[in-house]
Amino acid sequence: MTKKVLYMKEEDIEQDVTTLLLAEYTRARGIVIVPPIPIEDILEKHLKFGIEFCDTHDLFGIPRSGTDPDSLGTMFFNEERIVIDESLDPEEHPMMESRYRFTLAHESGGHWRLHRHYFNANQRQASFLAGPVPPWSSAGPVRPRSRSSGRQTSMRPAC
Repeated sequence: MTKKVLYMKEEDIEQDVTTLLLAEYTRARGIVIVPPIPIEDILEKHLKFGIEFCDTHDLFGIPRSGTDPDSLGTMFFNEERIVIDESLDPEEHPMMESRYRFTLAHESGGHWRLHRHYFNANQRQASFLAGPVPPWSSAGPVRPRSRSSGRQTSMRPAC
């Protein structure tokens, strides 16, 4: 069964992220946020998500359609972790740092903040738009960031 996801205007999405997520982080940490936004700290320290790198195509068994990855990141809601394609690892590919930071913000501000209630309604679904499926098993090597918790549990995609 496919779920309907309500359309949100860009202004509403920005409002949610800037006034809610950033304000929560500011209150919790007692600091004033100035650019660049500390997206890794917001994810790891405030939302308590781990950040990991792997080849996302190998992870999901999806062939690449070209030289660049089609999937740059995914969120595992039930495991509180985000997996980023290894091509965006800023330590290995410094020129990709902006795209890496954008992908982290997309996964946390977009999927976590705006869509987690769809996942919470049915935690056995493969994605927040899909119906129930059997649990996924672990696939492919996943490399945790050095600052993350390093949790490696079963792999179940959420986006």
